Amino acid sequence: MSAETDARAVVLQNVDLLSIVFDYLSAERTKSDQDALETRKGLRSTALVCKDFVEPALDCLWHTLPSLMPLLKLLPSFGLIDGAYMLEDMEEGDWERYDNHARRVRILDLKPDQVSLSPFVYPRIMRHRKGPLLPALRELRIPDNTSIDLTLAFIVTTPDLKIIEIKGSAMKDAKFSYPFLASLSSEHPRLEHLIIDGDRAINLKPILKLTHLRTLELCLPNMHLSTSFMEELGNMKSLLSFTLHAGVQTLVSIPEPVRREPLPRLPPITTRKFKQLKHLHVLGTISCIARVMEYMNPTSLLSFSLTESRDSSGNLLRPFWTQCFDRLASSENLASITINHCSQGKKEDYLSASSLEPLFDLSGMQHLMIHGDSFTATDSELLALACAFPRLKTLALPSGWHTSAPTPKSLCHLALSCPELEELRICLNVDQNLANTVKSMTDDIEEMPLKHKHSLRRLYINSSLGSLSNSQSIVFARLVDTAFPVLEALREYSDKVGTWSFVWELVVAFQDVRWSCQ
Repeated sequence: MSAETDARAVVLQNVDLLSIVFDYLSAERTKSDQDALETRKGLRSTALVCKDFVEPALDCLWHTLPSLMPLLKLLPSFGLIDGAYMLEDMEEGDWERYDNHARRVRILDLKPDQVSLSPFVYPRIMRHRKGPLLPALRELRIPDNTSIDLTLAFIVTTPDLKIIEIKGSAMKDAKFSYPFLASLSSEHPRLEHLIIDGDRAINLKPILKLTHLRTLELCLPNMHLSTSFMEELGNMKSLLSFTLHAGVQTLVSIPEPVRREPLPRLPPITTRKFKQLKHLHVLGTISCIARVMEYMNPTSLLSFSLTESRDSSGNLLRPFWTQCFDRLASSENLASITINHCSQGKKEDYLSASSLEPLFDLSGMQHLMIHGDSFTATDSELLALACAFPRLKTLALPSGWHTSAPTPKSLCHLALSCPELEELRICLNVDQNLANTVKSMTDDIEEMPLKHKHSLRRLYINSSLGSLSNSQSIVFARLVDTAFPVLEALREYSDKVGTWSFVWELVVAFQDVRWSCQ
């Protein structure tokens, strides 16, 4: 046997390697039903190519199912009678083919069956089945679809289930949501990830019994969370990642849901206030977010995300921003902040660089991303921000400004104060005193070391260069090349070269000359 044949045999016998290849070919959740069907056909054909492909291809083929129907069709006693699928008398050996493939299923992503199923099928199956229907199931997804048969969520229980996702219509159905949530701790004691998304007020007390829960997403904007619930939730030692929709402030008040057996308030000395959290994402109006942040003191936080909704209450919003940032200031290890800012129309409500001052003691900040269409900052404020966060790797600021914006001189501040910065998105005012700004930048560049080093690779600027002459473009490009010697892209926010094309061409020319002389 040749060396080439030996190498081919080694690859074909490496189940882990083949599994990676077939997993890449398997259906993704975002694919359409038709694409998923074609992918499944491809995996089935692959399994028939050679015996070495059979197991890994079948594992991928059965990894994710939309219902139990594909497995039920493997039962000899399961068939179509009078337009509906029914289950006849079963014998002990009928489960063999079913079991061979049921052990491969890891995800049940429920979708409506395209065929009619007798309502007596599942009760009969449970009568004849001695063990779990899907013994290796790890994830159960229940999307927003009223046509889904929710009975499956109860009968596929397995102690090893790790992830449950419930959205929309399933939460609206009280006949399902109440008993299902109540059974979580007993049916799925090792559950680690729970996602609940809907607009119904429900009893969330059963969640507090999930002692292994590591990730929790509660997107229930119309539900008021009691103080006692938040305190108990904050005391869950295993909870590391928390996503919460705090609600939307509206002119119409939403009544509090009726609560049974309210939990007593915990003594203040016993509350942990989410001190164990590593990742936090809050959504809603900033006033509602500030309210729920009162329950938190997340001193171990590594990343924080905030998604703001429009506030129609008419309240002044800036104090709520300050309140949120004051809470975050205790998170000494916080390295990433993402804010999706919603412009409210009043200048007092726009986020500004000065609003971030409570965070300036967090010197380990590496990623600061503020998305939106308006921001307020000056050169001095941006300098203060750069000095406060010297380890920044990513800085993304909104694409527009409201009352003031930094000038190109702020690029020098960042070049000197944030040497590890790799990506910068910034809106600049290049039309105000441009000649003086370029001269000031030239002075700053001259103060840089002869072999100045900086990590910036991608620079995105939102501004107009209509007033920049060719000579000024050359000077500006020379300054950019000196400040950021390994720059790979200079573009607009839209990720197109656009009006910066000429400046970028000049920067590339300077880079070529500089590198040819090294």
